[in-house]
Amino acid sequence: AEESWDEDVKPFLHLTLDLPPTPLYADSSERNIIPQVPLLTILHKFDGVQEQNLRGVLKRFRLKALPPYVIMTIKRFSMNTQFQVEKNPTIVSFPVKGLDLREFLDPEDVAPDAVTRYDLVANICHEGLVTKATGTNEVHDKGIAIKEGVFRAQVLNKSQEQWFQIDDLHIQEILPQVVSISEAYIQIYERSDLTAKRAELKQRSGMAVKEE
Repeated sequence: AEESWDEDVKPFLHLTLDLPPTPLYADSSERNIIPQVPLLTILHKFDGVQEQNLRGVLKRFRLKALPPYVIMTIKRFSMNTQFQVEKNPTIVSFPVKGLDLREFLDPEDVAPDAVTRYDLVANICHEGLVTKATGTNEVHDKGIAIKEGVFRAQVLNKSQEQWFQIDDLHIQEILPQVVSISEAYIQIYERSDLTAKRAELKQRSGMAVKEE
């Protein structure tokens, strides 16, 4: 019998991406292996083919339209059976520019000339371990708070095309290559046609001549 699926269209605020399970065993050198996965691989959750078992119900997801900005949340933190927060350290490799989401759209919903490429404009990453037994970044040992991890924000100054890393009150310039190897947690992508329009306006303002 042919499979039948009920279709339901809903708006989304962000896309939640699942990471592969962390390896349980060390390699032959007794070192823990930190796996790597491309962003496009975990985005296949929204290819309309991969099935997700959500509370006993099989579902498939596909994007119907692409907004000016896309927020992605990489699911790094989970609660284990002992009610402790655990972090998945998997490194997600992602492009800083030119992320193409066309394959995750229904072909019937996308025009041939539709803009489907995105550029990264902000990235929140988490470095270090994660708190045991609490949902914060601190664990208390005999009344002493010990930090085990830190969140950092990496943002693009669009007018200068320069990346900055923000850690509390400390701000420093960084290279795009540093962004691409971070332990990304939340990412914000901007559709490339908006990037192009901004560059065009910047060029026009630079060519403007003041007349008196």
